[in-house]
Amino acid sequence: MIYTQTCQNCNKPISGQRKRKYCSEYCAIDYNNKKSIERKCHYCKQTFQARLKEIKRGFGRYCSQTCASKSNNALREYESHDPNTNCANCDKPLYRKPSRIKKWTIFFCTKHCQHEYRVKNRQIPDYTGQQRKRFSIACKDIYGEICEICQWGKARCDTHHVIQRCNQGTDDVSNGMILCPNHHRLADKIEAKTRKELMTKLERL
Repeated sequence: MIYTQTCQNCNKPISGQRKRKYCSEYCAIDYNNKKSIERKCHYCKQTFQARLKEIKRGFGRYCSQTCASKSNNALREYESHDPNTNCANCDKPLYRKPSRIKKWTIFFCTKHCQHEYRVKNRQIPDYTGQQRKRFSIACKDIYGEICEICQWGKARCDTHHVIQRCNQGTDDVSNGMILCPNHHRLADKIEAKTRKELMTKLERL
């Protein structure tokens, strides 16, 4: 199918398989320049041509992307911002948008600082593995490396928390127990406050 139109800039007839507004790229640029006004850049103060449709959308304040980025970086000076936006872990000054300051109360400069802060305040366990490794070694040194219920020891046994960490359980040795994989799965479904209570319940199964 062949379409016949007229150029919006020079009124020249256009024919082709696609619908086009202009006969050439020159006409497109010339037509857009007619709908632009002269403005002054907010950063370098040089004059440039800004399109009306861009100004209506809230743009057309800078002559180039370089000036826009330099202006935004100038607004991000740490000394001119609220000191409450510092990193909660290392106290490094940060830049945050006003909308984020209203939404959040604690800020971090990196994911590493966020993890360290949450571990210090006991919001999450230490996922580095060192804390759990020390707990497992200490329990196996005292209780041995075989299951305390069925005396199974053909492979490595698990270290179980009698009171789980999610229920305010500690990594103390008195809260630990050496179990085989089967009894460990069963112990996860049993609620107990002491080692003796958990052992009696597992022996009844």
